[in-house]
Amino acid sequence: MIRINNKTFKKILFKHVKEIDDNILNAICDNLCTTSKQFIVDRVFDSHYVPIKKDCYFRIDIDSDSIRYLKDQYNMDILTDMGLFDGTYIYGQVTSSKNYDDDFHSHYHSFRTNLFFHDENNKLKEYEVGLDILDIEVVNKHDITYFSIKDKYNTMSEDELAEFLYKKK
Repeated sequence: MIRINNKTFKKILFKHVKEIDDNILNAICDNLCTTSKQFIVDRVFDSHYVPIKKDCYFRIDIDSDSIRYLKDQYNMDILTDMGLFDGTYIYGQVTSSKNYDDDFHSHYHSFRTNLFFHDENNKLKEYEVGLDILDIEVVNKHDITYFSIKDKYNTMSEDELAEFLYKKK
């Protein structure tokens, strides 16, 4: 991802927002964090963006700097077997935006999330972590293999599902 400076951000914003006063433009630029500026620029050039919603499911690149420190919290082979890792991405769910009021803001720069890991019995374990809006790519719940299997066999308990996932190997 390319980081942009204020000058470039102003040019892009000015091109796409007509008749904006220089003072307003400067106020916007001076008060937005780098993540928010990058998000706005990314949205200008990405027509397929799906907004983040409370409780939505997402994926994040396993090599993202935002979660690299968590590698000792999971076993990659177990996540793969459980359907929670596809070779590039791991999955999670957004729980709230990290703004100071109680409302959920879908374009806020950071979010509280639960990443889907496993416990010592190979059952789903949620791990709370804060992520930037740039790290989160919204996906459908059923695009996550774990949930598509769980929904298919929705009468199974967590223990039975864990056993099923390992018997099929």
